[in-house]
Amino acid sequence: MDHRLPQAPLWKRAGAFLLDHFLILVVALGVGILLLGLFGEGETSFFGAASFAPIMIVAFILYLCKDIVGGRSVGKRIFGLAVLEEGGQPPKAGRRILRNAFTFLLPAELFFLLLSRSKRKIGDRLMRTDVYALQRKRPVTGIIAAVVASFAFVAFAMFASVITIMKQDSSYRVATDYIRQQAEIQRVAGEPITFGLLPTGSVSYTNGSGEAAFNLKARGSLRTVEVRISLTKAEGEAWVVRDMQYSP
Repeated sequence: MDHRLPQAPLWKRAGAFLLDHFLILVVALGVGILLLGLFGEGETSFFGAASFAPIMIVAFILYLCKDIVGGRSVGKRIFGLAVLEEGGQPPKAGRRILRNAFTFLLPAELFFLLLSRSKRKIGDRLMRTDVYALQRKRPVTGIIAAVVASFAFVAFAMFASVITIMKQDSSYRVATDYIRQQAEIQRVAGEPITFGLLPTGSVSYTNGSGEAAFNLKARGSLRTVEVRISLTKAEGEAWVVRDMQYSP
């Protein structure tokens, strides 16, 4: 690798930084929402410590490892940048990870990046690395891939959020509790009864009253039973089951 590569301009580094943070945030939120949607029950708050902690852990790991492949995160690849040693060689994976750990000291990192003569962050100074510009033009394929990935992550997060909202609604808890208590479902499916990770259905509210319908997979020790259940709610009252049908 040519050690005379130019140091990356600040505007490109800022663009790569913002793009990486956006993608990491979307992925971390998507994972957190999906975990809560799949395994959360009842009225668990999405912003509680139990659900927020996995998001922070995922985001932290993703950020540390964002440059693990060739010293180039998604943002750096789009803007034609790479993390290299002072001599122009790719640093070892451990140094790439440690370099990113210091970014959490954001004020100090910005001070060194913007005001120091060498324009290098704390992590780059300690790991003897820097961000270099590999090419002047951004690859069109890379930009297209990033846009497609961004839309895919956003779609995933939206889908997971719908599942989360549905499973957190009290109508879902009433429906699952009702199904578990049905002797016929217990006999056909076996006990204990659990439910599929991805329920389908709808919940709607109008002036305090509500309508809900779910298609659930009730899984027991014998078989899985498809259950279709509808509920209704009068203003100021609890959800009640209106109809339930099932088929093995």
